Amino acid sequence: MVSVTTVLTFKGDECEKAIIVLGAVAPTFIHSDDAEAALKSRKITTPVAEQAAEMAAACCRPITDTRASAEYRRDLIQVLTKRGILEAAKQRN
Repeated sequence: MVSVTTVLTFKGDECEKAIIVLGAVAPTFIHSDDAEAALKSRKITTPVAEQAAEMAAACCRPITDTRASAEYRRDLIQVLTKRGILEAAKQRN
């Protein structure tokens, strides 16, 4: 239905670089530039991850088809992006 790839690079406690790529929510894969920028030079916390996830959901343009509605896909992008950010932050330790 959708896919989210999240790659974070850290320098100390702060996110030095973020890559968030969304799939199946636009004609081609898209970067969530706003969400990536929202993470840069910040310590990753749950509120920061939630803010970036909202930005990722806002930038996608999903369609409704037999598999899922556009609204469901947008909600799923938000959930998966938040999870990916928090998991990436956890993995660095």
